[in-house]
Amino acid sequence: MELIDRNELRELMEAKGDKCISMFMPVHRDKPQTRQNNIRLKDEIQDIERRLEAGGMRTSRVREFIGPVRKLLEDGIFWQNQGDGFALFLSPETFRYYMLPLPLPEITVVADRFHIKPLLPLFSGGGRFYLLALSQNKVRFFLGTHYSLHEIELKDVPHNLEEAMKMDVDQRQLQFHTAHNAPAGRGEIVYHGQGFGYDDQKDHMLEDYFRLIDKGLHPLLNNEHVPLLIAGVEYLVPVYRKANTYPNLIGQISEGNPDILSVKELHKHAWTVMGPLFLKSQGEALTRYQNLAGNKRTSNKLEEVISEAGRGRVDTLFVALDAEKWGIYNPNTHEVTLHEERQPYDRDLLDVAAVNTLLHRGAVYPVSSEIIPGHAPLAAIFRY
Repeated sequence: MELIDRNELRELMEAKGDKCISMFMPVHRDKPQTRQNNIRLKDEIQDIERRLEAGGMRTSRVREFIGPVRKLLEDGIFWQNQGDGFALFLSPETFRYYMLPLPLPEITVVADRFHIKPLLPLFSGGGRFYLLALSQNKVRFFLGTHYSLHEIELKDVPHNLEEAMKMDVDQRQLQFHTAHNAPAGRGEIVYHGQGFGYDDQKDHMLEDYFRLIDKGLHPLLNNEHVPLLIAGVEYLVPVYRKANTYPNLIGQISEGNPDILSVKELHKHAWTVMGPLFLKSQGEALTRYQNLAGNKRTSNKLEEVISEAGRGRVDTLFVALDAEKWGIYNPNTHEVTLHEERQPYDRDLLDVAAVNTLLHRGAVYPVSSEIIPGHAPLAAIFRY
């Protein structure tokens, strides 16, 4: 499964051009329904081609432009990378696609900017977390959301303690060969093997094992601010904490052996920890809105919030995932034009507000419209 990080999200939000295509689809994971994935993608491609031709693009250019997407129809391995949702972004300068651990709506947007609102649950309060399930026999690493856990293939990480000890032996031998010509008494290395005759030797091996895991996770966790949970037996967790260098390790989910737990069971345990944390952050933001309501620091008026988000004035935004408001936003004048019905090359103005809030380092909470004050499609707390 391909991950999307904050840097990639920002690149997508900042991209602009004449033809920016954003496609989202739910994904079937069980046979024989998986056949529907290709059928749905093929239908979406044909719809995009019709839109582009209706907009004046020559048929030959359309086929060339959409060519990379059509190749996915021929990639049987791609659909085996299971996820709950498929997202694709295409422009003359960009082609990216992801299988994501998030149920996504079926929607395609062609505009002068990419549409990112369906991705917001991955990057906002109630978003994602990591889970590291470890034992002496197995290491598994997951990306989690409210909906599910999806395992991430690990590279440069030992699969178990035995493999870690072999890696450690290889490293020690390399050090020995490097230092064996040193003067007597200097650079001497002594290694006592892999046996578990003494508890202190076993603890030392576990620490080395966990340091190798921590080091191998660095490429995945670099520059992330995503919470990390550990699943492991009670005596292993404090040893891993000692080896850990990731600052957002927040706790453990159980004291049992994760090797005997299914992915669904692991997710259930993890969400009992993460759910209250995410809801606490959202609840605190809503309370702050209510405390400020009635003055100029808050608003749930659509045009005002969209306009002020473009000016960088929005500190906190609540945006409805179950609503759409189509129209045009002028970034030069901050003028907002709403359309009763979606027009070609319209943008979802809720997406516009979310993107501009994030680009100005505001906080965005993607929620249902029932939660937003006044049941509006969006609401904001202003910085001033």
